[in-house]
Amino acid sequence: MCRVKTRESITNNNDLQNLVIGVLNRQISSFIKDDILNTVVYYCEGSNLGLDRQSLSNIIDENLDELYVKGFIDCRKGEYYPQLPF
Repeated sequence: MCRVKTRESITNNNDLQNLVIGVLNRQISSFIKDDILNTVVYYCEGSNLGLDRQSLSNIIDENLDELYVKGFIDCRKGEYYPQLPF
């Protein structure tokens, strides 16, 4: 796993994508998308990318959809649950 950049270190879309995936992969209990969005917004403060909350929300949605399709998370009534290997 690569080092996740935050704040001023985020200089391109790859850095942002790594941040979003890093935050999602570190979830060990149930979560809602707004919690992830707030965390990502916090860690993006100081970045020069200039993305608004809606753009970040769209990026998070795309990642959640992909993780759901691949079976890494489950979603029930807007709450996400990581599918930990047993």
